Amino acid sequence: MVKEETKPYPKLVSTKDGKKGICLILNYFTYPKEKDINGKLVDMNRYGTDKDANDLKALFEEMQFKVILQRDLTLEQTINMLKEGKNACL
Repeated sequence: MVKEETKPYPKLVSTKDGKKGICLILNYFTYPKEKDINGKLVDMNRYGTDKDANDLKALFEEMQFKVILQRDLTLEQTINMLKEGKNACL
């Protein structure tokens, strides 16, 4: 019998010590239409994602994180936002 190697759980961020960070939520609702099997263009938008994003925002604000919520960024905007977030955390 081969023993499987277990990995330790990652360290979780504590919110009890007063050190709060930034929570960046990138919400992508709008997607290009795609053709279905009959060739008809179908809406591929992610309905319900706004509720999910707002629920996450409320949760992290309750834990006293600074929340930045962005919606439907382009690839370039997403990369810039991630770079800005990284620099803000350093």
